[in-house]
Amino acid sequence: MSEFLKDVFAVLGYIGLPIFAVGAFLKLWGEKWLESHFSTARDSLNRAHDVQLAELERRHTFLLEELRASLTRDFDRRSRVHQLEFEAVPKAWELTRTAFYEARRTLSAFQSYDQISSLTSEERDEFLTEHGIPKWDRRFIDESEDPDRAWVDVRNRRDLRNAKAACGEATRYVGRYAILLNDQTKESFNTLLECMWKALVEYSIALDYRRMKIPPEGNEKARELFEERGDSMLSALERSVRTILISGGGGGTPPPPTTP
Repeated sequence: MSEFLKDVFAVLGYIGLPIFAVGAFLKLWGEKWLESHFSTARDSLNRAHDVQLAELERRHTFLLEELRASLTRDFDRRSRVHQLEFEAVPKAWELTRTAFYEARRTLSAFQSYDQISSLTSEERDEFLTEHGIPKWDRRFIDESEDPDRAWVDVRNRRDLRNAKAACGEATRYVGRYAILLNDQTKESFNTLLECMWKALVEYSIALDYRRMKIPPEGNEKARELFEERGDSMLSALERSVRTILISGGGGGTPPPPTTP
């Protein structure tokens, strides 16, 4: 090989060694930089993923707690409604039943009355006191030409007041707790109570005519209806009430649950 070529190779070898070293350094530095860059990006993504996962877990826990609280509220509400049913429905039945028998006794055509005309003044006062007759009715009896007939009128009116009071109490109570009743039971209560009210009002008008000695109009349709169908209405109502208590629910519409 010529001396010239030897010199060229010597120069190239002298220059190539630093270039190779620089290239190796750049390669190593580039690999480290890329690894660091991707590691930082990967850590950032992992942190973001962890944050999202923690937020999802927190939200999931919150929704589970809300669902548990909602179910607890709904269960408590239904328990209270059922407890109220077992308290209110029997009482409504008992009040209506009491009003029914008060009305039947008041409207009955077969009643016996005491003869007070044969009593002395002291005996009559004691008798009227025992029956809870107020002073104005006592005065009406004392001033009447026929004390026995006056006593019949006073006692009928007293029984009528008691029957109206019982019917009114039952009507108010049923109306207050009507939301606990299904449509059929509610209709049974209302039908029977309305029948009683109409019969009692009709009887009250008849007593007014009798006291004023005015011939009655002869309208006894409401009392006849009560006499004919009262027992069957009461029996139907009793069956409906028993169904509610046995099934454990009235089928009415309870108050809406509280929105979470």
